[in-house]
Amino acid sequence: MLETVCTHLATSFLLTIKLNTMNTLTVLDYEEGLVYQYIIETDKELEVEDFENIMIDQGHKLDDCEWMSHADGRINLNKIEYYEKH
Repeated sequence: MLETVCTHLATSFLLTIKLNTMNTLTVLDYEEGLVYQYIIETDKELEVEDFENIMIDQGHKLDDCEWMSHADGRINLNKIEYYEKH
């Protein structure tokens, strides 16, 4: 009985991971000079066409953008000092 419950929980956990993967869409919009992030709530596994349709629906022009989908919505901001070596 315990083995069945554990197996069911593991299966549910893996199903949850699969359904929640690549749910953040990050768009670099070169026309506007801005970066956008969209958190997408869906049970569907999204395809390239789905992400492109979301971008169009949000007013982006596909030819003026680069994008990526990912599960983690964190943005890593790193400040660096740049100088030319002599």
